[in-house]
Amino acid sequence: MAKKTLDPYVFFSDGVALRDDTIVVAAGFTEDPEAATSRIYLKFGEEWLAHEVEHDFIVSVSHHDGVLFAVGRNGLVKHVGQAGVDLTADRVRGRFKTFMLTEATARGHLSRVRAVAGSFYACGWGGQIYRLGANNWTKVECGLDDKRDDDFLDIDGTAPNDLYVAGLNGAAAHFDGTRWRYLDLPTNAHIYGVKCLSADDVVLCGSDGVLLRGNHRAGFNLIDPGIDANFWSMTVFGGKLYMAYGDNGLYAYSQGVFSEVKIAKKNPLTHRLDATGNTLWSFGSGSIQCFDGQKWTEAVCPDNVP
Repeated sequence: MAKKTLDPYVFFSDGVALRDDTIVVAAGFTEDPEAATSRIYLKFGEEWLAHEVEHDFIVSVSHHDGVLFAVGRNGLVKHVGQAGVDLTADRVRGRFKTFMLTEATARGHLSRVRAVAGSFYACGWGGQIYRLGANNWTKVECGLDDKRDDDFLDIDGTAPNDLYVAGLNGAAAHFDGTRWRYLDLPTNAHIYGVKCLSADDVVLCGSDGVLLRGNHRAGFNLIDPGIDANFWSMTVFGGKLYMAYGDNGLYAYSQGVFSEVKIAKKNPLTHRLDATGNTLWSFGSGSIQCFDGQKWTEAVCPDNVP
């Protein structure tokens, strides 16, 4: 009789790299993936810590300069750390703080949290955009039409007066520090990822192989990658733009040329990407892979060992 393959105990929804050997990962439980409970893993070298989240499912995590923010789909916000001080295991244990975005439950799920120029921004369904602080938040929605069905999935920027947000059905907008203005994209495809390479160079990726490049002043042009799978996320590593697509695909894009990237593990799952100076990280629903420029290595979560 063939040995039965055990399902992993947890699956991963998002991840962020702090240092070459340090990551934070949001996880759910495979036995009940829709449950309003979840877990935040923090890997410091070979040490894994787990922070239990009892009342929401963490969908996204972000880090900047020693501060970590995590948001749940129903409005829970977790944060820990101090600006300018490295986040370490000792600075995490017992120090998470929690508050609620009280409007989120009625307006729809939150989707992403991102660090932009030292501030943290969260976006979500129902046109939600917030700037997050220590136990407080500010709505950043001036200029958005509350009669539109704007469901935002990602946000990025280069400065507080240069933010982009995008989501379902090609919805996208730019914030100039005062108000949002909608962008006229040449597609109605869902936009899953936003990456600002510079103030003049912004890349959007989405469903059915949609890639767009441009900015709010000049507009956006479609790029043909030659595939029709969904692009989920992007990051920059080694001077190239890496893009996760499909269930286990990874592309590198540089100087107008796409190249397939092979990960050592057979059929590794890919979804969210992040990078430090020396390491590219791929956070798939069932596996975490890292690349040092020469070889791939799997970071095995202790709760995913049968």
